[in-house]
Amino acid sequence: MDAPLVRPGLTYEDLLALPHRGRRCEIFDGVLFESPVPSLPHQRTAQRLTRVFEEAVRDGSGVLSSGMDVVLAPGTVARPDLLLVLADHLDIVGDAVRGAPDLILEVLSPDTVRLDRVIKMDAYARYSVPEYWLADGNAKLIEIFRLDPHAQLYRLTETCRPGDRATTPLMPGLAVEVGRLFG
Repeated sequence: MDAPLVRPGLTYEDLLALPHRGRRCEIFDGVLFESPVPSLPHQRTAQRLTRVFEEAVRDGSGVLSSGMDVVLAPGTVARPDLLLVLADHLDIVGDAVRGAPDLILEVLSPDTVRLDRVIKMDAYARYSVPEYWLADGNAKLIEIFRLDPHAQLYRLTETCRPGDRATTPLMPGLAVEVGRLFG
């Protein structure tokens, strides 16, 4: 009988060897985190965001959606809802993203709030992901965090609500209309 690997010290290779059980599996600091497959509202929000990001790309940058492994270190592997890799950094994209994307976006779910707001946020900051967005469908807002490289932590730079547009200096053509996203 196959048993899932749950010992600390897991690596990306261990993650690849896990049996598929219909759950989202990620590793942070060698510890396995499993979450349920995202709900339909979660998936729809992620799809809308992906479409808006893709439409804003003008320079060949890569917009990748859930299902893509992001290997930040051998024992830290995430599966974000959306990520942006600027054209100058596309060499990190292959069978997985191996290195820090320029922007990671997570859509919050009740089951993953602690994972997204604490564990992932800490890991993304430690591995120097410049920008981190949290989209909260219940509160109908997007929080934009930018990395303070000296402190290796994120600072909340903007909270966007219906009527606002979420933007980033990383992608000048992007303007996410928060009201339409969650409408």
